[in-house]
Amino acid sequence: MTVHDERLSLKPRQLNGANGWYVHIEWLDGTFEHVGVFHTEAEAIRWIDTKSDTWLKTHVHRMAPAQQIWWRAHQGPATNTR
Repeated sequence: MTVHDERLSLKPRQLNGANGWYVHIEWLDGTFEHVGVFHTEAEAIRWIDTKSDTWLKTHVHRMAPAQQIWWRAHQGPATNTR
């Protein structure tokens, strides 16, 4: 499962060399960060579905100015693409 829209891309990914999962977030400028450590892929997906919007609201300052304008105009659930 991947969430992708004009803001960014969120994908669950398995940890390398360890048990667990994280959420890979790629900003439009190509930078990325990893959020959380989850026991299962389902938990990472649940975080994307239920908590990513709240997380993004507290990290909007990381977005480029044009992204911030878009975000403020379109706040709401991210678009899920499966």
